Amino acid sequence: MSSINVLMNNLEKLKLPKMKENINKYLDMMSDGVKTPLEAIDEMVQMEMKYREDLAT
Repeated sequence: MSSINVLMNNLEKLKLPKMKENINKYLDMMSDGVKTPLEAIDEMVQMEMKYREDLAT
């Protein structure tokens, strides 16, 4: 199984739907030098937190 498939499966197991939904976009941004890995992780975590806050309201 490829690394991306393992990652996608793990994100699903961890119930991180927004990260799973956006990981390819952020991988592309990191590859293109638009985002650093830390920026990408921070933004994806913030997206996930907002999603969970929205579910709670």
